[in-house]
Order: sequence, then structure tokens, then C-alpha cells
Amino acid sequence: MIFKFAVTVKHFRRIAPAKYIGNTLQEPEQIEYDYDDEFIFTYDMKTMRIQGTSWCKDVEPDDVADAIKAYFAGTCYQIANVEQMLN
Repeated sequence: MIFKFAVTVKHFRRIAPAKYIGNTLQEPEQIEYDYDDEFIFTYDMKTMRIQGTSWCKDVEPDDVADAIKAYFAGTCYQIANVEQMLN
């Protein structure tokens, strides 16, 4: 059985970096959202893939959500919604 997940993300760009005095945050980073996008992840109980790309990763069933979150970590995308698609 193959599971599909539709992941909606918001892309952002940095307008102004966070400002610190020493270790104290004075002003938070300012960002602007410029578009939304959707990624379709598939999972066959062993390997997770992104539809339309060559990306794949072996994932345990309990780690599916963490794998999706990790894929976007460090990027200019914020996850807005994750839905399991009906087959």
C-alpha cells in the first residue's frame, strides 16, 4: 500500500535580520511570504519520495512526520498544512 501526503508550504524571504545587543534579542527577524507551493510525498512503508523529483529516503512508519519536517528544515519554506490523500 502506498500512502500520499499533500504538504502545503509557504515560501518566505528575509527582509531584515534579527538584531541583538549581546545575547539579547532587540528586534526579531522580519520575513515576507511571497508564494505558496505544494509537495506530494509518497510512502510505501519503507521509502519516502517526493513526486516529480528523485529525492527518496528510507523511513520507519513512526518517523514519517519527522522526515517531512526535516526535509524543509533550514530552507525558506514553512509548512502550512499536511493532509493524507485518499487513494
